[in-house]
Amino acid sequence: MTRHRDDRTPEQLQQLVLGALHKRQDGRRTGDPPKVIRALVLARLFGINPHARTEDSRKRAVRKIIHDLRQAGEPICSNDRGYWLASEASDWAEYNTWRQRQGLAHLAAVSQARRSSAAAETAGQMSLLDTRPSSAATAIGH
Repeated sequence: MTRHRDDRTPEQLQQLVLGALHKRQDGRRTGDPPKVIRALVLARLFGINPHARTEDSRKRAVRKIIHDLRQAGEPICSNDRGYWLASEASDWAEYNTWRQRQGLAHLAAVSQARRSSAAAETAGQMSLLDTRPSSAATAIGH
């Protein structure tokens, strides 16, 4: 289990993170770019996984909290810069469309890698069945 400062429960941390996102959201006008909060800022601010050996471990703990909040229906968007709350339904829809495209691109890359791997493996297996002498064997007179 992830350790937190002051032995806060996961639910308490979720509420703290959500509160920080709402506070950041307040004052944002329609059309303004989102006010993002980086995962490490949230981790340091609320003592999320403070004894982790790496920053990646702390970010992973924040991602878990964000995931749980999204599962609970919170419209939390993210990109490589950080997290923010969708200010309108259209923001949330746009974010989910982007996520869907990213997921499809990832699946396409995995599929292509599998096909390439299978083709390479098949080529290797076919060479085992090749009864023609190899060029090295021909060169030494076999």
